[in-house]
Amino acid sequence: MLLPHLRFSLWDDRDGYAGYVPSACYFCGFYNMYLEWHAAEMDQNMSMLSTHILSIDHSFKVSNYTSIY
Repeated sequence: MLLPHLRFSLWDDRDGYAGYVPSACYFCGFYNMYLEWHAAEMDQNMSMLSTHILSIDHSFKVSNYTSIY
């Protein structure tokens, strides 16, 4: 459940964000933290899937390695 949030301040508001733009690393960290918080719920959801859905996954791929020797 998402909690209520405050609106972003105006671009030139010195007491607010003052024109700061979050970086990709910031959003990546936020996303990773969100996934870690909800990992147990996602695992529970995956464990409740029927075996019919699991039987469709045939992703046993084997890479072709050529010897260089």
